[in-house]
Parts: sequence; C-alpha cells; structure tokens
Amino acid sequence: MLLSAKINIESKRLSIDEVKRLLLQGDKDFNNTLLSSIDAEAYSQKLSKNALFTIASIDASIVGCIAYYLNESDKFIYISHFWVDSSYQNMGIGSKILTFTEAKSNQHKTLLEVVKSNDRAYSFYSNRGFHIKENRGDKYRILNIITTIILYKLIYKQNIEKSILGESVNTITIVCPEAIFSKLV
Repeated sequence: MLLSAKINIESKRLSIDEVKRLLLQGDKDFNNTLLSSIDAEAYSQKLSKNALFTIASIDASIVGCIAYYLNESDKFIYISHFWVDSSYQNMGIGSKILTFTEAKSNQHKTLLEVVKSNDRAYSFYSNRGFHIKENRGDKYRILNIITTIILYKLIYKQNIEKSILGESVNTITIVCPEAIFSKLV
C-alpha cells in the first residue's frame, strides 16, 4: 500500500514518562503483550537513561518507534524495542524508521532479538538482509551488516545541509511514495 502522508522521523532521547506512554501505546500491537512480561517502570527507566529513540509521526501522532543502544567500540547498534502502530503496518514505515536508525547511527551492524514464533517479524528482518547469528532458546539473535544505506545517507546529509539555521538537525521529513523510497534503500 502506498503511503502519501508526510512522515516525520526524528532521533531523540525520551523522558521516563514519554517512554511509558510509548510502551503503553504500542503494547496493543504485540501478540504477547510486552507489558505483561516485564516491569514497565524499570524498563522505562532503563530505556530513558541509556537508549536513543527513532520516532515516526504523522500529523503529530506517533505511529512507530525504535529504541536502540549504540556500541561505538564494536560499531553496532542493538535494537531493544521496535513498534509500528497496527493501523500503519505494511505501509513501509517500519522500513523507513529502521533505515533512518541505521543511517543516523553511523555504525556497521545492527543486532536485535526476535521471538521464533513471530514469523511476521522474522520475515520483515530477513527481507532486509538480517540473518540468524545465534539461537537463544525461544528467540533468535539476528544481525544485519549495514551496506545498503549509502544513498540514503547522502540524501539525509543533503537535507541536513539544507536545513534552516536553528532547525533541529536530528529531524528529517520524508515525503515520497513507497515505490520511490524503496528504490533508495
């Protein structure tokens, strides 16, 4: 499906309360609700303190996010939380925020875990070049070597260079049909 709405994607840190709201908003879209299996307060504090966030919004409503940790010494990012609102799934938003996160991080690898029974998520990642690095019981640890984002980085850099003085350089607005964007990544 083509998404012609204006998608704003930005990278930022979030307060504990912002993380909690985001987790609550996204919990409805998980098969096994995240909040039923973790201490939401402790997880929110950990993410707020240590993680960076990529947030996708349409008309000021958050429609997706990635929480990730940078490991600059080993040149990888670890994605600990990835969510796209069920109303916006299969429209390319997940691909866009994943690509944005990888480009913004300036690292060489992306690492994350996916529950083995989540065929849809595993298919999403494998279609983007991720492969199984380790079998961890009920989960796979999967890895992507970031090699397909050079053009996207160039576009991102050009948009930053064109930004108006005082505008946040952590924000990029992507306005293009999915068919065109998919050729960029």
